[in-house]
Amino acid sequence: MMERLRLWWPWILPPVLMLIVYRHGLSSWFQQDDFAWLLQWRQFNSWSDLPGLLFTPQAQGTIRPWSERAFFLAGYGLFGMDPRPMHALVALTQIGSLWLMASLMLRLTGSRIAAGLAPMLWVISPGLGTPMSWLSTYNQILCGFFLLAALTLFIRAAERPGVGRTWSAMGVFVLGFGALEINLVFPALATAWCLLYAPWQWKRTLPYWAVSGLYFVLHQAVAAKPAEGPYAMHWNLEMGSTLVRYFGTALAGGRTLGPWRLPEWGWAPGAWVAGIVLLAVAGAAWRKGHRTPAFGLMWFAATIGPVLPLRDHFSTYYLAIPAAGLAMAVASLLASGNRRWAIAAAAVVVVQLAFAYQVTRAAERWHLERGAKLKVLFEGLERIAQVHPGKKVLLTGMDTATYWGGFFDGPHKLLGLNEVFIAPDAAARIQAYPELGDMGPTIASRVEAARDVLWGRAVVYGIEEKALRNITRAYAKSIPEHWLETRPRMLNFSGVVAEQDLGEGWHPVEVGARWMGKRAVVYLAGPGDGEVRLRVAGYLPEVCVKDGPVEVRVWAGGLEMGGGTITAKNLSFEFLFASPEALRGRSEVAVEIEVSRTYKEPGGWRELGLHFGQIGWAQR
Repeated sequence: MMERLRLWWPWILPPVLMLIVYRHGLSSWFQQDDFAWLLQWRQFNSWSDLPGLLFTPQAQGTIRPWSERAFFLAGYGLFGMDPRPMHALVALTQIGSLWLMASLMLRLTGSRIAAGLAPMLWVISPGLGTPMSWLSTYNQILCGFFLLAALTLFIRAAERPGVGRTWSAMGVFVLGFGALEINLVFPALATAWCLLYAPWQWKRTLPYWAVSGLYFVLHQAVAAKPAEGPYAMHWNLEMGSTLVRYFGTALAGGRTLGPWRLPEWGWAPGAWVAGIVLLAVAGAAWRKGHRTPAFGLMWFAATIGPVLPLRDHFSTYYLAIPAAGLAMAVASLLASGNRRWAIAAAAVVVVQLAFAYQVTRAAERWHLERGAKLKVLFEGLERIAQVHPGKKVLLTGMDTATYWGGFFDGPHKLLGLNEVFIAPDAAARIQAYPELGDMGPTIASRVEAARDVLWGRAVVYGIEEKALRNITRAYAKSIPEHWLETRPRMLNFSGVVAEQDLGEGWHPVEVGARWMGKRAVVYLAGPGDGEVRLRVAGYLPEVCVKDGPVEVRVWAGGLEMGGGTITAKNLSFEFLFASPEALRGRSEVAVEIEVSRTYKEPGGWRELGLHFGQIGWAQR
């Protein structure tokens, strides 16, 4: 028994440690981007829809069919709003990665101690805190698995050449692109192994470089390239400072990571000391013929490289895969047999346990607590949909974490509730983050809230710790009279729009939207003094542009705002126009929209211009 345990502990203890460390994160509920992926199910009407759902570029042009599309489609289709089976798959995938790392380390070092310590050190790294707790970051877990599997197969094919082994390695590598774009760095990992362990095998990496190059060209052709915002790429010397920051965070946590904060007097010196010690000792080990520490550092550099241009989107979960390299480096030094190297590596581990591991624990607990609040919200809305079918819902008592943690992404749409808004006087307690999105469309205007509540079209619920409570009557009594005397700042045509806010040019209301003719007018409140833009958004059926593009012109308060073009490529249109200074301070503004041509319904009398949507003032 003891002999078997001695042989197999590198494959037993790391998974056990992982399940202990992430027991809270692996029970967290859906949050944030999860709801956007779950909403794919509403587009899945037949199997013919599946290819489009899996491979159509989304979210900055990404194509991740296995780790996002199929993961959430299958999860929701089979288990509904129960995230536990999906978390189980995350755990199983990471266990597979831990086993692969143990096998890889045994092959590289010949040491079972290194084979067991490396995956255990990976488990406590701050990079895994979020991916083991938030389902939308499963792409990091799955990509790490593909990289380790492909490298293991590549090494086996190099050591014992064979057609089957060669094609297996290539097949796993290609499949990895369906998990995450970082998979394209695999040729660099394979080349690093060749450089350190088998220089004569370098030609085997050439097909992999060719595939990665082809993928990069194709991805650049379809991926969105934002010029500003958190996903803007900054190819400059700042990438160096970003690299240093990621390296320090992986070793000793970070200054500010999400909702938790570590004292800089502790982690910053610790990160510098640990980093310098690790680099120095890895260099000394290489000179003495111990190459695994250098390989681990090369793994870190290669896998963190693709995110370095994202200067304004620093995220600890980007360390999920690179942290595996640091774990390999430290574990191989601990098991090297050199006392000085082992003492230096042990000092690095102490720093990690003192600071970086605390970030991991805080991350998973934060996701657990945020998910619990969202579960209360979702279950409350589910009950509201049953008790008040067809009613608009206004919410009070929502905090910042719950809003940005999931409500902003529309979980209520999974329940068929398309009209759920924050009550106008409840928005003040939610902190705005313009880089995350525009809060405007999710907040009911005062006049809309007053009309809907007083006319019985809406119910108001307060969010409490464990439930939502109906406060409609009390809220109706507290509505100030002047709320009814103003114009709305935003008209949401998915709901009921008061006729008094509409001028000429509108067709009768339909379910969830309204058509205009060739020219239409709406009346809004003035833009105010903040930095806002006029948002004009809606949808145009493809038949309306079969004879060519439709040109749109917009005026506000008699001033021309600009225009736009609708083609088959932007049928779901959104036009944003800067607010002129001349409109500031006005209590009411007439907005006019005109199209270059209309579409006449076959056998009908209506001239159809645009199908709305929303019209109103939105935050920049």
